[in-house]
Amino acid sequence: MVNPFFFTTFANSIKRHGMIADKLYHRIALWLHRLTAINTGGEGIHSPYLFEIVRMLMYDDNSYYCWYALEERRRALINAYKPICIADDLPDGRRNGEMNVNLKNWARQNIADNRMDRFLFRLVLWLGRQIRKNDEARTPLIIDTDAGVGLTAAYMASADSRNKVVAFCLASDLRMLAEQFRSKASISNLEISQAVDLQKWRIDTLYNNNDYACARADLICLNANKGREYLLKEMDAWMPVAHRKTIFVLKQIRASAQSAEAWRAVKQRQDVTTTMDLGDNGLVFLDPDYIRRHYKLRI
Repeated sequence: MVNPFFFTTFANSIKRHGMIADKLYHRIALWLHRLTAINTGGEGIHSPYLFEIVRMLMYDDNSYYCWYALEERRRALINAYKPICIADDLPDGRRNGEMNVNLKNWARQNIADNRMDRFLFRLVLWLGRQIRKNDEARTPLIIDTDAGVGLTAAYMASADSRNKVVAFCLASDLRMLAEQFRSKASISNLEISQAVDLQKWRIDTLYNNNDYACARADLICLNANKGREYLLKEMDAWMPVAHRKTIFVLKQIRASAQSAEAWRAVKQRQDVTTTMDLGDNGLVFLDPDYIRRHYKLRI
């Protein structure tokens, strides 16, 4: 009789080799992007709205006082020796596999770079000002569907306390870390959602809750590393609460070959007019008034 331990060891070996292949793909793809991306400071972008995002936000190097506490949290996570499970919780209470890692290794791979967090801080701050120019009573709504430990969501919530940020931490261990930091930092406008069934949350909260009546999401963050079909399905599901000025932020578009395929599929959608490829992340715009173009930029 074959020892079952053999199959477990074999499966773990395949998983490790797959992770190594993804890391190698990510590094090569990122270097190729840096070599081919055009850094013009916004020149050549026809829309004044998009030009301002690139010129005034993407290449702004000013710092904000609230960043210090957030960066201290980043350093603490990067140096934390703690085993955690990063497998997503399922609606029936089970976990989607067993993916036990060291928090330090996970943090170094996923949150070591602060450039995108700082850009999203400036973007959310700018979006809030643009929205209040037209409608002072409306509260900007920001949704992060795969927030990890909630650090990016904390950056976006810290931009303006009048904005509403909802973050989904789909793994319970990561959600606990996010809750701890939100409480410690007293970020009152950041909601760490306990929901693991996003479809049920959308129906119960956005469609049937008076607090979110007629809710319109102004920025929605999605994870491209879960594959083409998952990403396209999630975009379709969030479209009812999106509007023509909604910005989709796609994370990890070069984390693996499947995430790169998902990014290409999004660019081909008929409801997508303009995209900005920033290397590890991408911005997606829906406004039909924009020229259909795909920009490659360095951040």
